[in-house]
Amino acid sequence: MNEKICLVTGANSGIGKVTAKVLAAGGATVVMACRNRDKGEAARGEIVKETRNENIDLLIVDFSDLGQIRNLAAGVKAKYSRLDTLVNNAGTYFSKRTITVDGYEATFAVNHLGYFLLTVELLDLLKSSLPARIVNVASRAHRGGHIDFDDLNLEKNYSGWKAYGRSKLANVLFTYELARRLVGAGVTANCMHPGAVGTNLLNKVGGLPGKIMRLFTPFMRNPEEGADTMIWLASSPEVEGITGKYFVDRKAQATNPESYDTAVAARLWEASERMCNSACVVPGEDQLPRSNGPITIEVITTRLFSEEGNVDDCDWPPQSNDFSRNGAVTTKVVTTRLFSEESDVDDCDWPPRRNGVVTTEVVTMRLYSEENDAVEPIAIIGIHGYYPHSANLYDY
Repeated sequence: MNEKICLVTGANSGIGKVTAKVLAAGGATVVMACRNRDKGEAARGEIVKETRNENIDLLIVDFSDLGQIRNLAAGVKAKYSRLDTLVNNAGTYFSKRTITVDGYEATFAVNHLGYFLLTVELLDLLKSSLPARIVNVASRAHRGGHIDFDDLNLEKNYSGWKAYGRSKLANVLFTYELARRLVGAGVTANCMHPGAVGTNLLNKVGGLPGKIMRLFTPFMRNPEEGADTMIWLASSPEVEGITGKYFVDRKAQATNPESYDTAVAARLWEASERMCNSACVVPGEDQLPRSNGPITIEVITTRLFSEEGNVDDCDWPPQSNDFSRNGAVTTKVVTTRLFSEESDVDDCDWPPRRNGVVTTEVVTMRLYSEENDAVEPIAIIGIHGYYPHSANLYDY
């Protein structure tokens, strides 16, 4: 693993920490992506001490926040010119339904969208580092999972096990679809089941099932045993060129029949793209360029709706384009937001949501100075978005 650069998520404990340590012992530069800085620093210090490898980097990220995942990817791309191995390991379990800052059911957001967005963001870097590998930690729990595209946010009949099994099935579907899309690109994608490992994840399982599972913790695999197949997939020459497989104890195994449905996998990919839509964050007024006076704001919103309904009950944003202005345009910011048909937001918060099915929403914000001394926009602050039916996030 000398001269290899490996990124391991959830690397401050459990099988992620073991994987980071073994890769570092092999000479790799390891980027540890962790949520808790104190635990991450402690794990990094331990790995450096035991492996005598100083090339261990720590980046902090909360995988329940899509914006932080984008920042993580941007930081990796800014610092490293290549990435040989990506290990998507960070995962969670919620006994009670929890919603992320982006408005998504947390188990699906962390366990699936976290894998999806980070991988998509780093694909170009991986493709420039041939041969490269992607390893996704799934679980045997995927066998009880099912992707209900009418309820991706699990609003009906939520249970922790249902959410977890669904997220792990999404991991397998994503791995298989990713492998198909990367054929001939020199990047492999595989997933694996670590076995029943006595890690911190068990502490999140509530009720009687959690109590029973914790009773059996002494008889479960330790993190070193659980990480073995993950390390093997990330580093062994034995699996060079092998892609699109699910492994248990270093052996390829069959998965849930739904996981082989290419139509489901393609639909999940498209839904994930929409859910990972990158909304433009408009800077505060004090961060915007001024020209010759106080800034006033005009907001123009264009909405496209399906035949199922129109929105006519929201006061904000204004539905009319009839605005007065007091000066020439100095700055223009454009944001395009894409919503999946499965969205179930029906309130009138900002950004504007739907009442019916919103397929596309385009928001244009124009800022004017008090005096009319500019005839054209002088700057575009930021335009970025998730382009539909594509594996890439575009800044345009």
